[in-house]
Amino acid sequence: MNLEKEVVRRKRVEKLLKNDKLEEKAIFFKAICKDDIDESFMKENGFEVFPDLFNAEIDRPWYKRGVNVGEIGCAASHYFCWLDFYNSSLEYAVFMEDDNFWEDKGRLKSEIEEFIAFHKKDPSVDMIYFGRTRPVHASEKHCNEQDYSEKYLLADYSYNTHCYMLTKYGVKKILGQKPMRKTMPLDEMLSSMFMDDHPHKKINEALKPCLKVIAIKNDEKDKDDHKHLGFCFQTMDDGMSLTDISESEVYEA
Repeated sequence: MNLEKEVVRRKRVEKLLKNDKLEEKAIFFKAICKDDIDESFMKENGFEVFPDLFNAEIDRPWYKRGVNVGEIGCAASHYFCWLDFYNSSLEYAVFMEDDNFWEDKGRLKSEIEEFIAFHKKDPSVDMIYFGRTRPVHASEKHCNEQDYSEKYLLADYSYNTHCYMLTKYGVKKILGQKPMRKTMPLDEMLSSMFMDDHPHKKINEALKPCLKVIAIKNDEKDKDDHKHLGFCFQTMDDGMSLTDISESEVYEA
């Protein structure tokens, strides 16, 4: 997912994909810009803002101000990509934002192949995070994730959607909940679909946990980093602008 104006981001991710010999398999999606979000856009696509987002007890900006147009654009971009995947003949798809970065050449390709092989043996898994962060308000329980295999953990409360992979059955489960009729920041939308104790109870009531989501255990060099998890990270290079989310107004119909 790449905003047209973000030329520097696109060039960097094209180089990363080429290094991993994935460029021919990649499809660049024209991400939804914050300036495209208005009442007509929402109605034409059948989108509605989740009405019960406000929660003064949780320390996140959107719970105090409401969802902004950049967050809607982000969620809508992922949603349209989910639809494309669901309607394709593919069995797996990786979803990547244009600020995603990984260091080791060939790492993403090998992790994709390894997950597919793992999934063939355990088809109950719906999704894997290749990179994520721990919410600052996550409880101790949410931080104590269970081992799922020698390599993977069962993911608990997680933020950031810069690089993850879905199975066809996983995306079917997501779309089955009609998530854009309860539009909210994507971090909360996805997390609620794999945790039954989301800190915002009304979100958990609106989006039921239906996914089995795993994540890669931290590399040895990152084992003491309890916030940034996985091998993919969101990083900014010179010439990259801030995301639409950080420069957006709260959506008001």
